[in-house]
Amino acid sequence: MKSPLGQSTLFVLACYLGIQQPASGLEEPVLLPPVHISATRISPEFATPGRTLIVLGREEIAARGASSIAALLASLPGVQIRTRGPFGVQTDLEMSGSSFEQVLVLVDGMRVNDPQTGHHNLNLPLVPEDLERIEIVYGAGSAVHGPDAFGGVVNLVPRTQAAPRLDLASRWGQSLDDSRTAAVGSQATLRYGWQGNWGTAWLSAGKQRSDGYRDVTDFDQDRLFGHARLQAAGGQLNLQAGVEDKAFGANDFYGDSPSKEWTQAWLYSAQYQRPLGKTNSLSGRTYYRRHRDRFVWTVENPTLSENRHLSHSAAIEGHLNLTLGSKSQLVTGGEIARRSIDSNNLGQHTRYRHALFAEYSGRHREWSLQTGGRVDLGDGQIDFSPSLNLSYQRPYSRFYASLSRAFRAPSLTELYLKSRANIGNPDLETERSWWYEIGTELSPLSQLHIQSSVFLRDENNLVDYIKEAEADPWTAQNLGEFRTLGAQVQVKTTSWKQIHPSLSYTWLDKERSLAPELLSKYVFTHPRHHLTLNLDHPLGAGLRAHWQGAVKERELGDDYALFSLVLSRQVPYGRAQLRIDNLTDATYEEIAGVPLPGRWFTLETQFDL
Repeated sequence: MKSPLGQSTLFVLACYLGIQQPASGLEEPVLLPPVHISATRISPEFATPGRTLIVLGREEIAARGASSIAALLASLPGVQIRTRGPFGVQTDLEMSGSSFEQVLVLVDGMRVNDPQTGHHNLNLPLVPEDLERIEIVYGAGSAVHGPDAFGGVVNLVPRTQAAPRLDLASRWGQSLDDSRTAAVGSQATLRYGWQGNWGTAWLSAGKQRSDGYRDVTDFDQDRLFGHARLQAAGGQLNLQAGVEDKAFGANDFYGDSPSKEWTQAWLYSAQYQRPLGKTNSLSGRTYYRRHRDRFVWTVENPTLSENRHLSHSAAIEGHLNLTLGSKSQLVTGGEIARRSIDSNNLGQHTRYRHALFAEYSGRHREWSLQTGGRVDLGDGQIDFSPSLNLSYQRPYSRFYASLSRAFRAPSLTELYLKSRANIGNPDLETERSWWYEIGTELSPLSQLHIQSSVFLRDENNLVDYIKEAEADPWTAQNLGEFRTLGAQVQVKTTSWKQIHPSLSYTWLDKERSLAPELLSKYVFTHPRHHLTLNLDHPLGAGLRAHWQGAVKERELGDDYALFSLVLSRQVPYGRAQLRIDNLTDATYEEIAGVPLPGRWFTLETQFDL
């Protein structure tokens, strides 16, 4: 494998040679920009964030030119993407040293985590161009959102309106199975929007396919997503619905076999918000997610081992925002949720969960206090998740500290799976953790932002698959107590002579308490050192370049460095861009036994209709 340090040096040199020389000189400090966050239900005007968070807006999403939600998330600090195929065909999402089961994924506040397994959490009918912004909240979030928010919360917020546009892409890469052949792919997306006195609505339909980069890695995906914002009965009604239908080769994904998988994901949600007087408001939401999964162990003999799963997730929630004076607000509400599965392998199971929650935020001069708690009743047990966030705001800086608790019930796969390679355990207990964090956000120069934090997570009853010998199947177990210590730094500028550099570094140390003879499948997959680089700058002649890189030194598995380049140019009636993924043609695996593709070229055109 090529040296990650050498590839990093080449990347930085290329970025340096490509940018135009900026003017020198110091500038005055500026106010930190306001943000919309999913860390709390408190209105933004009453809440100064007391947590580490990142918000990526529409313009920055477009500049990064990512081919999938997974690729976009991979460019963010402290976010670990472990993919089994290109262009987000199957991806595990991890944050802050958590496992893929311990990150909560939301679509505009709607929970989309799958009750069967976290492997399906990013099966979504959305691509980066459909998003208004991404909100990333690091650390425990159960006090606001309930279960699963161990390592963090990712909220994907769709656009409120979309101009008519057609996107076309053609891809070419070298096959890993035979160097004389090419792996090819294509993608097409059509968006159309409407706007009137009644509100706004838009629809996005797309298809992508590839013949794969090695045997049984082909994929074919269709998706449809719609969003509407309507004025109704003195309030606002938000509707969204979507479906993703995907078939893909799963060669070596979950064991040494040329497997195949078919998934379908449906999303439906409705949210209504109405003001009560001048300062208060009432909000309610209902949503439903349906997911179908079919998996065959080998394509040569599908009847040898075939698993079929159909899961349902539905919930209704409501909350009341009460303004208390001019500088404080109280939010209180509740939620009722139901999750079920019908599977030929896992059986038939239904889970109910009921919750009550409250949040309070108050300000006094430069200080802001946010506190809250949530009580969840489900599976015959009660979980109380408190949080306390304190921040100190100055014109050019913010200092904060937080304390919060999280929990996660084992997935149905962890409880009941019986397969050749993996065995569940119906006696698994609920995972729980405490999160402690201190951090700063500084803006010493105009448009320059420096964000840093240190955190500690005390974990109990972590679930993982373990075994003693390579020939043994993986078996789900509670592993007892762990402690994860981490630090994160991000330095970025939003505008510097049309140059936008961003550099982040994350360090993680998870205390290992497993017996030396035991092998772990997921708990120690995080990178110990994780460097992320992004640079967007003009090249002249109307061209812009966006460089992206990630360097990882991992706890288990080989270290590697991965880089990409997007060249774009505005043209009449749209834009054209060339994207090169895996720029240095690195050989690497993010999941052991699943080699990922080398260099891919993608030529894309976007037409404004």
